[in-house]
Amino acid sequence: MTTPALMDIELLVHGHSCLDVHINHDDTPTNDLQYRIQSMVINGGGMAANAAIAASRLGLRTGFSGRLGIDPFSQYQMDEFHENGVNTELVVQQDYIPSLFLALNHSNGQSEYSWYQTPHTPMVSDPLTCQPSLILLDGEYFNVAIALIETAREQNIPVILDACFLSDRRLALIPKVDMVIASHDFVREYMQSEDWHAGLRQLTQHCAKTIITLDSQGCLWHWQGEEGAMGSWPVDCVDGLGAGDAFHGAFCAGLLRGYAFYDNLRFASAAGALCCTREGSRAGLPDMSTIKQFMASHPEPGITSV
Repeated sequence: MTTPALMDIELLVHGHSCLDVHINHDDTPTNDLQYRIQSMVINGGGMAANAAIAASRLGLRTGFSGRLGIDPFSQYQMDEFHENGVNTELVVQQDYIPSLFLALNHSNGQSEYSWYQTPHTPMVSDPLTCQPSLILLDGEYFNVAIALIETAREQNIPVILDACFLSDRRLALIPKVDMVIASHDFVREYMQSEDWHAGLRQLTQHCAKTIITLDSQGCLWHWQGEEGAMGSWPVDCVDGLGAGDAFHGAFCAGLLRGYAFYDNLRFASAAGALCCTREGSRAGLPDMSTIKQFMASHPEPGITSV
């Protein structure tokens, strides 16, 4: 894919990138708790990085801003950005051990997740040396996120927050952005319950445009004074990792292509559903033709007002 020049970027995605390792193994140990690995998938990962690649595969001129090391694992991630047409001129590369995400999948269908992230000083960079039409950030590097939001406000660039996991940093960013897309994990921790509607009401006190993604249950939203719910597209789920990131990238693509809100919800949800049909967070990220074929051959999820 052709990588756009920095000044031609439509969408700037800022935040986390890591290396994902997905392992499937036999649950019967041979001896001394040794397990035989049946299959393994290694690819780049991270919420913001996945969303950037998802948007690029859908035709957006996309750039990624974040931190990587100078080691082979980081180079693997950089190569994957370039293979998918994502501009990386705003990536800060420093000599540190990068993040690692490990997914251990058991044959009984259960999964265990572990991750490692080296403690580091705050990321320092010139946060906005391009002119995107939209910014998506995950709040990973708080000081840069704040600088991006302030500059975006001066230039009338809308900013979306990916509220994937609860943290004080993301809570502080919510009132400052134009739109929030929150995961059900974020809302569960935030509300200490699974009352998604109460969580939506609480979040919209701070940001009037809010979507809550609920995996196979679809999504809820409050958007320009209207509240509603939508079901999900039917798929056989192989691996749900990356589905929310696919939703975010596709929603940004639809937003910049002028899709009506309901059409964009269905479009982004279809991207998330398709991501679940392949193992690994990157393999299932669809291109535009794949989404269109999928949507044309499956019944649309229903939308109801709340």
